[in-house]
Amino acid sequence: MGNKSTDEGLKNILTEIELMELLGLKKSQMAALRLEKRLPFLRISKTSRLYLESDVFNWLKKQSTVLNEQA
Repeated sequence: MGNKSTDEGLKNILTEIELMELLGLKKSQMAALRLEKRLPFLRISKTSRLYLESDVFNWLKKQSTVLNEQA
């Protein structure tokens, strides 16, 4: 059996495929986001990446835009 805090932390990790499905993106779009927008990820190997849910959420919040905001 694993450590409870470690097990809970691992539930908050997304594979690239899971994140692509969640955001509705293609593989090429994910690559562009990683390279151009600096989408945070964990490099597991040359072709394998994982994403921490908290990092993705914080990155998404930074990307938000409010239109017609009153000054």
